[in-house]
Amino acid sequence: MIKAVLFDYGGVLSSGGKNFRSAVAEILGIEPDQVKTDHVGMHLWDGQVDAEQFFAELSKQHGKKITAEDFSIASRITDKNQKVYNLAAQLREHGIKTGILSNMYKSSADLLRQKGLYDDFDPIVLSYEENMSKPNPVFYQHALSMLGCEPSEVLFIDDQERFITPAQKLGIHTVCADTEERIIVETKAIVQKENGLTL
Repeated sequence: MIKAVLFDYGGVLSSGGKNFRSAVAEILGIEPDQVKTDHVGMHLWDGQVDAEQFFAELSKQHGKKITAEDFSIASRITDKNQKVYNLAAQLREHGIKTGILSNMYKSSADLLRQKGLYDDFDPIVLSYEENMSKPNPVFYQHALSMLGCEPSEVLFIDDQERFITPAQKLGIHTVCADTEERIIVETKAIVQKENGLTL
């Protein structure tokens, strides 16, 4: 039985959430493969550097000032996917917990909290707060612990296969989908199969 559903944020709860390279490339007016990141982006995800340090280094590497605000706008992280939010509300109405498991920068998370886009989700498990990120299996195990659920009782939804695989290896049910239609159809199908519940 599914007792909890964990949602990724960008590309799932957000119809925006453009990936890091694409968002920075848009700001700079270059191709994504020309973005110089080294591994600094992972350090921001994991909370090892703050946004000010990160964007200062990124600006230095590219010879153009880039701010956290520029990035948030370009990534369209606040573009709410209302149909998926409605699905989450339906799940909660039937006693199924809904949480968030996401690789997220502090500056972006602060903006999402300010706009109420994390409201009603619990737990909210973010990489920068936990100092680890997907696809580290320990990150998923930490989320399971916070939920108080066994892997077989949890469904995880993400739009990237590389983040789905570790969840599957732990025995978590998964949906890998990059459109709201597939997210909704596949989630409902799993809940129907596992819980005998029609949403």
